[in-house]
Amino acid sequence: MKLISILLLFTSLSTFAQINLTGNLIDSDGAPIAFANVYFSM
Repeated sequence: MKLISILLLFTSLSTFAQINLTGNLIDSDGAPIAFANVYFSM
């Protein structure tokens, strides 16, 4: 269950980053980078 929670958190944060930080959708290869940007900016 913990792994699923982490994956859901990653998915929601990366989606948020794709839409709000870049203003457009990034392909799936860009999602980890978007997640890292959100993580390190906190």
